[in-house]
Amino acid sequence: FSSCKQLADASAIPSSVTNISALFDGCSSLAQVPAIPENVTDTSYAFRGTAITASPAIPEGVKSVTGMFSDCQQLTEAPVIPASATKLTQMFSGCTSLEKAPEIPGTVVGLESTFAGCTSLKESPVLPEGLTGMVMTFEDSGIVEAPLIPSTVTSMFQTFYGCSSLVHLPDGFTIPCNLGSASNAFYVESADGSKVDIAIYAPADDKLVMYNWAKDNRALKVLDAGAAKIGGAHYDTLAAAVDAVADGQTVALLADNAEEVVVSRAVSFTLDENGFAFTGAVKAGPGFEAVEKDGVYTVSPVDMGALRPAVDGAKAAMADVAVSA
Repeated sequence: FSSCKQLADASAIPSSVTNISALFDGCSSLAQVPAIPENVTDTSYAFRGTAITASPAIPEGVKSVTGMFSDCQQLTEAPVIPASATKLTQMFSGCTSLEKAPEIPGTVVGLESTFAGCTSLKESPVLPEGLTGMVMTFEDSGIVEAPLIPSTVTSMFQTFYGCSSLVHLPDGFTIPCNLGSASNAFYVESADGSKVDIAIYAPADDKLVMYNWAKDNRALKVLDAGAAKIGGAHYDTLAAAVDAVADGQTVALLADNAEEVVVSRAVSFTLDENGFAFTGAVKAGPGFEAVEKDGVYTVSPVDMGALRPAVDGAKAAMADVAVSA
């Protein structure tokens, strides 16, 4: 059915089929596709350029997924990637509506152009150790923070080329020592020709600092790490971090701290001293109570109903004293 632009409906694929390479390639009117048979091992370009918004499940035995969903501009949901697929070349390239990347299996060694042109993608996936190829992986995508690069990566040619929204590098980011090519890895153009900042919180290693940022029209900014962080977000004070923390999150110290923080909302969070000394305190504001156990702080509203009997008893005792007098 390749290039059948008017095809809007497709029937089931026989269970005996093992190769669906380019099966619906270029079927731009096709919004729903049939299930992929369990015996299929090759899905290269199978749905390229279709109008699907969600993908079918990919069987565990699939080995080739090259260009499987490339140019599916309405695809918003990515499938689970089977461990049998070791190279995800162009798998989602040109998927301009894709907002969340799938989990990358630990067996994957190549991500060439995998998310190139994914302009709605803001958060990059965690990359597995063992990955070697990252040629144009996120080129022209919308990511705002780069992922940590595994030490096994040997090529970063144009990995983040054209990523104008990329303004931050995560804690611990470095460029692998055994890298063979990193040409134009972070290159970006600016409207006025000025260099585009890219920031990392201190400390930054020598290899990162010595990278030729000017050649990529970039300027590396090494920022003060601050007092505490939540994930990759850093805060100048512990109080600011606690104000921003959500239920279940962890606030990690980035230096010794003696702040006394007052919390006046219901929230439960972990305070990770992260090897630093915490000599301050986390206290509850008016109408709240705070309980700490093993570094987990739970702040909740005071139960006024439970206090009522004690208050009423106190009032009665005062009345008895008044009558006796």
